[in-house]
Amino acid sequence: MKVAYLQPLVASYRQEVVNSLNDSFELIVMASLKQSSESGFSSGVGSDIKVIDCPFQGFFNEKLKYQSNVIKSILKEKPDIVVACANPRDLTYWFVLLLCKILDIKLYSHGQGPYRKGKVSFAHKMAYKAIVSLSRKFLCYNQYSERVLKNIGCKEGKIFSLDNSIHLDHVVKPVEKKYSGSAILFIGRLREGSNLEILIEVMQELNLQGFNFELYVIGSGDLESYYREKYSHDWIKWFGKIYDHGKIASISKDCLAGCYPGDSGLSVVHMFGLSLPPIVHSNLHEHMGPEPFYISNGKNGFFFNKDDPYESLREVLLKVIGLDEGELSRVGESAYEQYVDLNSPPLGERLAELIKGDVRV
Repeated sequence: MKVAYLQPLVASYRQEVVNSLNDSFELIVMASLKQSSESGFSSGVGSDIKVIDCPFQGFFNEKLKYQSNVIKSILKEKPDIVVACANPRDLTYWFVLLLCKILDIKLYSHGQGPYRKGKVSFAHKMAYKAIVSLSRKFLCYNQYSERVLKNIGCKEGKIFSLDNSIHLDHVVKPVEKKYSGSAILFIGRLREGSNLEILIEVMQELNLQGFNFELYVIGSGDLESYYREKYSHDWIKWFGKIYDHGKIASISKDCLAGCYPGDSGLSVVHMFGLSLPPIVHSNLHEHMGPEPFYISNGKNGFFFNKDDPYESLREVLLKVIGLDEGELSRVGESAYEQYVDLNSPPLGERLAELIKGDVRV
């Protein structure tokens, strides 16, 4: 059975999903490979997998997108199933929804839904009702996304939760690290909205008061040069982009916790896999993805108040460094347990099994 996996970009953190689909089906990946690289992502597609390059472009200040070569490729390849990124701002996605309905192709929409909207507008309600109706199934990023879709009146029988996660080649178990020292890890893209300056300036103030915080920064992006130039402190270690999970794991062993001071997403799951309690803001519906909903404050991570970020983050960092090693170790153990739970089995295997069970391959 032939499956087309349609994504705007394909990143290394989706490699497990691609491999699992390829193991179960005749897989074709449709994505923009060049733009994946330009956006700071390492490709997660092996050389044995058929890939069709489908570049995308934005309109109206990136509020709308269009991905070329998709419709033509679906008509040519004639897949039995399409697994598509459910982005209502992507015009191509709407064409794919209609085309699959006309051609009787089973379409599985995978996305976070309108959880970021707070109060969902009438237009968004109608859009998601149409998306769910035209899809064979809507696969939500987690139970919170699922609940929002059901609350706005989408067909419940078509909505399923597939907890969004990443599968790491190398993890750090709690017994493999110490919760001493004063290093904090930031991992993610250095982009607008990452708000790294908040974390740096809070740590700088604390260090001037006699603390000895260190910050390890793993990641690159549009703002990397700006941050490196503005914050050239000797207590900040800039590692740049690293795709090797083993190297990341090794670096992280010196850290007490992870922190993403802006709007986070899968970085939270990566921190879980490193046995690092994530520190993120508590305005959950404003994050880039719904993954911070996996955090239980004080149990497997910590929240700070986004409305008063400097003072609140300062208090959280002091709380973390004030915990004894045993107490913080227990939080790290819970963080790692959350990662294990999210990957038992990994996302790609769950996705493949759901499709096989649904269509009785």
